[in-house]
Amino acid sequence: MLVRVEVQQDTVVSNVDLRLFEDETPLTVANFLNYVNDGDYVDSFIHRTVDNFVIQGGGFTFDPAVGDGTFSYDSVNDVYNGGLQEVPTDPSVQNEFNRSNIRGTIAMAKLSGDPDSATSHWFINLFDNSAILDGQNGGFTVFGEVLSNGMTTVDQIAAQARFDKTAVHPAMGELPLINYTDPDPVIQDNLVRVNAMTQLLSISADIDFGPLLINTSTQSVITLRNIDTVPHSIGEIGTTDALDLPFSILTNGCENAILNPTEVCSVTIQFLPLTENSFNDTYNIELTDLAISYSFALAGEGVLTLPAPDTDNDGITDDLDNCLLIPNPDQRDFDADGFGSICDPDINNDLIVGSADLAVLKARFFTASPEADFNGDGFVNASDLAILKRFFFSRPGPSGLVP
Repeated sequence: MLVRVEVQQDTVVSNVDLRLFEDETPLTVANFLNYVNDGDYVDSFIHRTVDNFVIQGGGFTFDPAVGDGTFSYDSVNDVYNGGLQEVPTDPSVQNEFNRSNIRGTIAMAKLSGDPDSATSHWFINLFDNSAILDGQNGGFTVFGEVLSNGMTTVDQIAAQARFDKTAVHPAMGELPLINYTDPDPVIQDNLVRVNAMTQLLSISADIDFGPLLINTSTQSVITLRNIDTVPHSIGEIGTTDALDLPFSILTNGCENAILNPTEVCSVTIQFLPLTENSFNDTYNIELTDLAISYSFALAGEGVLTLPAPDTDNDGITDDLDNCLLIPNPDQRDFDADGFGSICDPDINNDLIVGSADLAVLKARFFTASPEADFNGDGFVNASDLAILKRFFFSRPGPSGLVP
């Protein structure tokens, strides 16, 4: 997903383009786009900059035509009477920490001590902050990155003079202001403004073909969809840094195309490993009218034999896994019948989960009985009841150890 942020510093307007990781952090990206599509970030501003750390926005808007037009906040009564307003927040989003907070990434801010408290506030990392932010408060969710020369604008914002305006609002202790003399009233032209945020294109994620037998091939299709309200021009593809074998472009329906709103084009990439090795490459798509070079990462591995399958991705191959469809890396099996406890609510071992098992579970409810503690959390509770309900009138398992 490609989003354009229009930033204004005094009379200078520039763009910061963002690539969002919707495949890795779907909840966080959906949350961010809700604010974008609702227009909540229009007339917002950067309210915090910290040297060699972050710039932060998404919390406040300022419109001198609203209320009494002043940059003010009544902290005693928690009332915004003037042009300064708080961005209306949606329900908080579940934390999805995945990528490190390195320079050029955008992440969600949140309340201390609550990993799942992010709402509208976002920040861009000016520095490699992974040592500080990746292990704090569940990790701060990186959901995108700044593209092309967008960090030039971000660094310019970070270089603006900062003022302590906690007298206006507690969150504004490091407020960047332009052409400002303290203690004059803050006006709109003093602020680093976010005039607009716009979704431009939906673009497929990076491709990892995974392991593939040598001398065999597989393909993946990359799609670009125009979700803007105006046409966009696609330029050359894969020419700045041409793909090397075993990667190749089979079909190219995007190069030099003009995508009207809602239109889609596609590029087919082939992976054909001839040797046993790991392979990585990148290819670029030039988005001509947007002046963006959008880069994709490709990965794949050529192997002599394919690894054994692991259906539930718990690190235990299917031939050794005592619960094939539910992750259980500890392979806990209380009654040693070959079925992992998390998929074995068959307490009486009659190979059918029924009312007799339910009766035992009810008798053990709110105890630490291991025979009814299917999920192994040390306590028989509603979570174990949910597992039993899932298997009611069914066999336990399936298991790779039991026919």
